[in-house]
Amino acid sequence: MSIFSKLFGNPDDPRALLRKAKKSERHGDRLAALKLYKDILERFPTSLEARQAKTEEIEIAKQLVKNLTYRSQVAATLAAEIDRFEEANPILAALGDAWGGIGLGRSEQTFAALDRLSEKKRELKQECERECRIRAEAALKLGELHYPFVVEPLITALKDKYREVRSNAASALGSIGDKRAVEPLTRLTQEDFEKNQGVREVALQALEAVKKLEKEPGNVGKSEALSTN
Repeated sequence: MSIFSKLFGNPDDPRALLRKAKKSERHGDRLAALKLYKDILERFPTSLEARQAKTEEIEIAKQLVKNLTYRSQVAATLAAEIDRFEEANPILAALGDAWGGIGLGRSEQTFAALDRLSEKKRELKQECERECRIRAEAALKLGELHYPFVVEPLITALKDKYREVRSNAASALGSIGDKRAVEPLTRLTQEDFEKNQGVREVALQALEAVKKLEKEPGNVGKSEALSTN
């Protein structure tokens, strides 16, 4: 055995790949593990390791489905605190919205209150960006996993408040090619016309991809084909 194989495992040995994938999962890198599981399934489809890899891949898909609806509790708490503050202090809330744009004299207490409000809004923005990132990444990766149970959650994600999530969900549905996505994608091309042209373009491309797969002789959609295996 070469030194490379001893250190990193034999890339042609499904057992070594499976061990590496599980190690990646233990370290919290599910996406790296997912790539390795897919490699095992494609290169060693009849092996015992392939059966284990498929089981692990399904579990990752289930976790990604959960991430698709991830909600930050920190963001919810911050939003509630900001709402309570602004309801109790409407004048300060108005000043906070115009922060830096007015030259009125303010007391130290006013400065401190506005600073706290601004800080909470910055924290809320960061948490919302994190929430969006987790959902969007989940939608993107689910497009590579053509299991029937991921289709409906992706269709639901087409209504997500974040455009990145809607866009990635549409792209994922186009990649999967399930006919259940035709009507929701069509609706998205109409609803997002005014909201975001970029999302609409992705939805149109996804819709075209799904319809193209539908017309192919003998095609039942990638997710439907998987359900029969």
